[in-house]
Amino acid sequence: MTAPINIPLNIAVGVIVVFGFLTGSTLYFYNQSRPTSEQQQQNSQQFSGEIPGAKNTTQPDKVDKLTKPADPKGRVTYPANVYTVGRGETLFGIGVKVGIDWQLIVMANGLENENVVQTGKQLVIPKLSTETDYYRVHFTLSDELASEKNRELRDQAQSDFYDPIKVAQLFGQPYFGIAETDGFTLLEQDTSQGTALVQAKSADQTNVVGLFQPKQKGDRGFWAILYIESHE
Repeated sequence: MTAPINIPLNIAVGVIVVFGFLTGSTLYFYNQSRPTSEQQQQNSQQFSGEIPGAKNTTQPDKVDKLTKPADPKGRVTYPANVYTVGRGETLFGIGVKVGIDWQLIVMANGLENENVVQTGKQLVIPKLSTETDYYRVHFTLSDELASEKNRELRDQAQSDFYDPIKVAQLFGQPYFGIAETDGFTLLEQDTSQGTALVQAKSADQTNVVGLFQPKQKGDRGFWAILYIESHE
């Protein structure tokens, strides 16, 4: 029978203390380096868009090369990437051509009949955001129309254009299926930076609309859409 090993009490206590210290330190640094679920949710809702006029260091991708901006049609901002359907083209073929799933094109345009696409029809093409890893429809700015709108609103104390939720309701349709009947919620608003986020939510989809104030910032600055992001 093997004799029991006697470990001096002071050595045993020392081992326990050292082991406890190492375990606690490891857990502390692991938790510090790992964002909480609440932090992750907040990060996913932070405004992440490049304001027109800022220095753009992003290289044009395949979508940029094959698309062009939409007709403004009197809008201050309008889709930046529009593809014109050619003769005999299908949504599947267009998706392969621009490098995205064709069903994303269906969603981005709010198409009801995905089997019919007419020659000459203009389709918005979504792009993957490097900031959020969600697909979004980008909008571009008409500085001339923004100046006109700014002059028009200069003497108006109240306007729907001063409310980011109203602007999202008015100009967010039909991209990614946004409808006037969706529930619209203001997630974030910073008038010092001139940025805001609005959530558009229905029973089966959630979208986030990024807005900015292209001219004057603050309570009397009007809002315009910069991007619409699908969170499906």
